[in-house]
This record gives sequence, C-alpha cells and structure tokens, in this order.
Amino acid sequence: YLAQQESLRREVAVKVIRDGALAGPRELARFRIEAEAAARMRHPNFVEILEVGEHAGRPFLVMELVEGGNLANFLGGQPQ
Repeated sequence: YLAQQESLRREVAVKVIRDGALAGPRELARFRIEAEAAARMRHPNFVEILEVGEHAGRPFLVMELVEGGNLANFLGGQPQ
C-alpha cells in the first residue's frame, strides 16, 4: 500500500500479511523472518525496511517507496 509517513513527510510502501487476522503462527513467523532478513540487507538493489510493527493484531512492514510499477509486471511472468 502507498502511505504517508507523517513524521518525515514522505511517501512509503506498507506491506501487510495477506491473510491478516486469519494468519496462523506459521504465516506470522514467516512474515517476521522476512522482515528481519530484509532489514539486515544493505545494498542499492534492495528496498530499505524502515519499520516493522503490528496494528490491531496485523503485522506490517514499512519500506521505502520505489516508483515504477511492480516487480511482477517488470519481470513479465518470467523467472529470473
């Protein structure tokens, strides 16, 4: 989702777990592992994780916003 980080007046991307409130322990653990792994990455080709949290029982990631469409469209359905 596109969001506004009010404290720094910038647009960011927010990712929430797909199953939301229905996600089980396995999905929640996978989401947390993904967030932690991505947050440790330091490379110009990786999106920076700005925040990891939970709101109303739903985990989320806040990431830098990368303009230009989504990765699935960019790859055209072809594995890399």
